[in-house]
Amino acid sequence: MAKVVSKLSPVMGNLLEFEFATYLNEQGEWPEGTYWCRQDPDFPDLALLLKKDNAERKKYLQGIEVKCWFPFATEMTGRFRESQRRLLKANVNVMVVAWLPEFIVHGKPKILATWSDKAIDIAKCRDAHYHDPPRYLVVEPEDTGARTRNLQQTNCAGYVLQFNDRPDLLKKARKEVAAWPRGERYSISPKYQARIRQLMARYKYRMDTNFSKIDRIDHKPLEKFKKSVLATKLHGKTVAEWAQLVADMDERAFEAMMKLN
Repeated sequence: MAKVVSKLSPVMGNLLEFEFATYLNEQGEWPEGTYWCRQDPDFPDLALLLKKDNAERKKYLQGIEVKCWFPFATEMTGRFRESQRRLLKANVNVMVVAWLPEFIVHGKPKILATWSDKAIDIAKCRDAHYHDPPRYLVVEPEDTGARTRNLQQTNCAGYVLQFNDRPDLLKKARKEVAAWPRGERYSISPKYQARIRQLMARYKYRMDTNFSKIDRIDHKPLEKFKKSVLATKLHGKTVAEWAQLVADMDERAFEAMMKLN
């Protein structure tokens, strides 16, 4: 039952985006001629737009990307693929909303806690965590600004080296990377990205479908938030304790949950 409930996270996210847009428009004093709007399927989920740009939605002054987290799921499955290049000049925050039904597996949705950080900082942490040439490459999208809006590329991707059975090729690839400037870190500069693409052209790589899951990027403030949520008390137990009972399929615990009202 908990696994079924966890599938409601995307629905919760959509509902919250509408609610947040309404709430933000009713609060505070935003620049004249602007309003908050839910963008679907555009990035970010919520954007402060100029009213004259409503038809095209080309510009936004600031934005919020919303990720919902159901703590009984195996991990925080939200993905964040936006490239650093796109985020450098964008005033966008990522918001994680932890939620559960008010009676553990039934009842109205209840927000346990929220967390937010700058999108560019999360993207930098993601890329630094994954990028490990030649074994793993993080590739920025090419400049597609001249294309029509529906053909523009804004997401980066991760690629894994594919010749574990060819130690000679692995040695050759490592030697090539060792010749790069000493101490050089991941960069979105055209020069560095060109080196990455040269590796991809010479050796076999496959796209990593798990790339960009925010639960795997080792973002310290986000990890602290996760621990705080799991330690939150709800109906006499912590969220972590309820999660363990759910994972164990404890029949008595389930009966106790169903009696909560």
